[in-house]
Amino acid sequence: INSWVTRAVAGDGFYYAPDPSSQVVCSIGGNVAENSGGVHCLKYGVTSNHVLGLEVVFPDGSVTELGNGLAESQELDLRGAFIGSEGTLGIATAITLRLLRAPECVNVLLADFETMESAGEAVRAVTAAGLLPAGMEIMDNVTINAVNDFFGYDEYPRDAAAVLLIELDGQEAEVQASAQRAELLCRGAGARGLRRAEDPTECAVLWKGRKSAFSAVGKITPTYYVQDGVVPRSSLPVVLAAIERLSQEHGLPVANVFHAGDGNLHPLILYSAAEPNAEKRVKDLGAAILKECLAVGGSIS
Repeated sequence: INSWVTRAVAGDGFYYAPDPSSQVVCSIGGNVAENSGGVHCLKYGVTSNHVLGLEVVFPDGSVTELGNGLAESQELDLRGAFIGSEGTLGIATAITLRLLRAPECVNVLLADFETMESAGEAVRAVTAAGLLPAGMEIMDNVTINAVNDFFGYDEYPRDAAAVLLIELDGQEAEVQASAQRAELLCRGAGARGLRRAEDPTECAVLWKGRKSAFSAVGKITPTYYVQDGVVPRSSLPVVLAAIERLSQEHGLPVANVFHAGDGNLHPLILYSAAEPNAEKRVKDLGAAILKECLAVGGSIS
């Protein structure tokens, strides 16, 4: 299981960077098959950046090893070709992972906004300023309230249109300077309130809601349809406004929770399969959302 890796090595000062929202239940083998990312892929990359070698069994039963134990190599990268192949090329029976030294200091900022567009503007401003957060995630009002209900207490402001989580890590002086700069940029983009967590337990609490978002949304709707598109970060305000408009036009609520730092959107279209013509309406809305992603130079991921 993904989270077991970090748990096993944390005592020695290491951790495994890829951390999908499902990390407490997903397997490393599944992560290899899907080339999974997570909230920290903005700075540290996805699974393929953290697998040094593989023992694989091909469909004909032959066994081979891919990768040479190095993070980068001049050789033809068959290891990279296998990762993300979704089981079509073979099955991984042994996986050698790359671990990272735990950072000296970690801060997590929580900024809340009156509009989704202003949250998107904050993301654009932070990246344009040259800051490189370990993770940068947005949740909209639907998701915020679903998470608060899921927890049974209000961790995030219920009246916010969006909250932005920014994690900064590294050496103490670097993190403090970056956190102060990020706070100013969020204020400039229209943030109403700001919280900064510096203690590991406090940081984990702020991230817990984002990690639980899909489960929380599943408690308020019998069915949801997940989209996956990538857009340029500079286009986030425009695309988020378009998603809100399309949601109203199609008469279907959309929960937005996504990797804001690399523009990877995960709109969740909420619906009941018992409603007449529900699946067609949902797919039409999903297609319209992805067309908006393509229109600004993005892609379907």
